[in-house]
Amino acid sequence: LANRGGSKAKIRDFDGAYSDLHEAIVLDSTNLGALNNMATICDEVGKPEETWVYLQKIIEVDSLFMPAYVNLGFKYQAINKHEMAIQYFDKAVSLSPDEPFAYSNRSFSKLKTNDLKGALKDINKSIKLYPANSYAYKIRALIYLEKGKMKEACSDLSEATSLGYQISYGEEVIELRNKHCK
Repeated sequence: LANRGGSKAKIRDFDGAYSDLHEAIVLDSTNLGALNNMATICDEVGKPEETWVYLQKIIEVDSLFMPAYVNLGFKYQAINKHEMAIQYFDKAVSLSPDEPFAYSNRSFSKLKTNDLKGALKDINKSIKLYPANSYAYKIRALIYLEKGKMKEACSDLSEATSLGYQISYGEEVIELRNKHCK
């Protein structure tokens, strides 16, 4: 159930994912995978307040479970509390120095706090660790746009598109390409 729910979330079947994950958590309220997957989809099913509950439960069960810190950081990003988000991404990096999503998400928060040098360093590390991450190329494109480097930004937006960004995350990369890359 936990794996099936996670798979449904990947293909954006959030209602199906929520149903499977809820059942998995009823069967085992300490299943870290089910709790973490549930936390990642609550916003998508209109239950954003539940995200905090599931993430807190994960940390109660296992305070060293790195994905919970990435997701807490992401949740703080969503409410524009980027300094707080960076603290959680720092914790994730300290627990797992080779976790590409911790770097890519921290990069985005650094971009939002105008630390372009730190943002670029983090996103390059993320891409080195996981070059198939379309989301990372979008973030690097945003950094390049901020720096006025249009050629590099457009190249990264094209790479994000070719890696299937829109399947997992929506149309933002296409919109950015249409706006900035003639």
